[in-house]
Amino acid sequence: MNKLKKISILFAAVLSLTLLSSCSSDSNSKEKSGKSDSSTAEDKTVFDFKFTVNGDEYTVPASFKEFADKGWVYDGEADETVPAHKYLIGAYIEKDDMDPSVYIMNDSDDEINVTEGKISCIGFDQFDMKNNEIKYGDNITLGKTTLEEVKSAFGEPDYENTLEDLGITTIKYEKDIYIEVEFKFDESGVLNSFTLTNQPTDF
Repeated sequence: MNKLKKISILFAAVLSLTLLSSCSSDSNSKEKSGKSDSSTAEDKTVFDFKFTVNGDEYTVPASFKEFADKGWVYDGEADETVPAHKYLIGAYIEKDDMDPSVYIMNDSDDEINVTEGKISCIGFDQFDMKNNEIKYGDNITLGKTTLEEVKSAFGEPDYENTLEDLGITTIKYEKDIYIEVEFKFDESGVLNSFTLTNQPTDF
């Protein structure tokens, strides 16, 4: 994996946790509650969990094999395993100049090799989009779509926060615990990362 990307991800994670924990009452942070069990039309669209990379279609969760068949490889030790009914976080897959972060789930009764699991979460960022077209749904494109265009497509998010010092805005659409779609926007309001998490808790 790109060393700069690793450092940037670690720095952003630590910084975000620090700032968010100390600014939970920030006037720029909005969080909604009381979600209904019934999904709206907008809910159904945002929670499709379908995306494309350079025209190839994907969804999560999906077997690692489905990604491997399209040229993706695991960015880690070949003999790494996932215990029964557990999932591996902080993992990466790679193809060409892309290396998105993933969760790899094992919903079987036996320990498995990481490549035998299912990818239940995937996150793309500005490093991945440099020479690639990465889209969520039909019209949400990394490096092109704006914050207002995402809201227009999916409605108001369940969570929104802006880190003023960095100019980064994060919004989330949340259906359940570990079932959510997160978008991040740069200081100009353009989408520079998204993370799709469709991780069951009862496997």
